[in-house]
Amino acid sequence: MAESHAHCEQGLFHDAPQLHTHPHCKNCFRMRRCEGKDVKLLRCAGCSIATYCSKDCQKANWRAGHKLACQLYKTQRDRAIELSGSAKAWSDLAQWVEYHHASLINSTLACYLNKKDAIPDVTAKYLLHISLNYRNDPELPPQKQFEMRGAHFSHKDDPGCAMLYNVVFAQRPAAVEMGKMEMGNRYWGTGAYLLMVRFRPNKAEFGVDGVPFWKHFGIDKDSANAHPACRNPLEQLEENLHSGKKMRFCCGKVEGLPTCCCGGWTHEISGHEPKVGW
Repeated sequence: MAESHAHCEQGLFHDAPQLHTHPHCKNCFRMRRCEGKDVKLLRCAGCSIATYCSKDCQKANWRAGHKLACQLYKTQRDRAIELSGSAKAWSDLAQWVEYHHASLINSTLACYLNKKDAIPDVTAKYLLHISLNYRNDPELPPQKQFEMRGAHFSHKDDPGCAMLYNVVFAQRPAAVEMGKMEMGNRYWGTGAYLLMVRFRPNKAEFGVDGVPFWKHFGIDKDSANAHPACRNPLEQLEENLHSGKKMRFCCGKVEGLPTCCCGGWTHEISGHEPKVGW
């Protein structure tokens, strides 16, 4: 009889606490969960990606380097709008990524866990490459506007995507330093996922239609020692994305607030123990 694992039965990617991030200011890193649920982060009007707690933080981050990143995102935004014919195409992607980010980074982590014993320093050599189609359906919420059409765990020197991967991995050193600063001695590695988004799936032109979007993320030592789920992580990821599932977390009670970051929905309010669920 096959062994049963709780994390597999729950549809999780591994048996460690699932990696996640809270919405936060990209300048001062203040998290919305620490300020109360009524606090609304401002989203950069140019790129729709960066969020800020105030106009002052937005201006400070612009001077600190967001100007260059925003210009790149604007180029991708304009291309997405041109290809799709929808002014909402890029903002839909930004909201989709924020909604599914936990599934994306934990499925990527599971891929690393499956390879780390055979490939030393695997995070410096591989990324998860995901292909998406934009549905462009006004009846659908943002979390269902993109359809996963394929995914593969790719080496950075893959000849089919070498030029694009070079750009992604060129940004890795800065992400590594950020991860080391945030995690200190707990730091293990920096992973990455890449979305190649086709914004006009009904009129495909190879090498022209794909608009890339990628993210790096830090991995701590506890997560690196986790056991991956028995199910192929890419199959679980496809299920999550197709159904519009969002991984929800609670990190416990926030000092100074009457409850925890989730409001108590994932657990008994009196306990305030960190939990994970759907």
